[in-house]
Amino acid sequence: VVPTLLPSNKIFILILLCLVLCHFLNVYSKILQMFSLDNLDFDIAESAPSNETLSEGRRLVELARRRRSEDRTLQLELNDRYDDSRAIPLRMQIARLIEEGTLPQDWNASSPN
Repeated sequence: VVPTLLPSNKIFILILLCLVLCHFLNVYSKILQMFSLDNLDFDIAESAPSNETLSEGRRLVELARRRRSEDRTLQLELNDRYDDSRAIPLRMQIARLIEEGTLPQDWNASSPN
């Protein structure tokens, strides 16, 4: 240990000990109560959730479930729509396109062998 850092280490330990003691004695909330600054208290664990908070949480969960359900339904519709074309062999798809007039009968004539 470098000798010049020794005094600062003692100060750091004393400050840390003081902060730990203030935490265990709940000094922060007592100071807030003394100066009537209760709205600055950030200890959420002690306060019970209000009905408004619970209803907001339920609404958000329901909204997320609805969106997820809609996404699944849309995905299933898209899969059903395109599964038919995947199940048909390519030569049958080409024949159907030629019958519909979308693809010319000599579509393969210009391609290299």
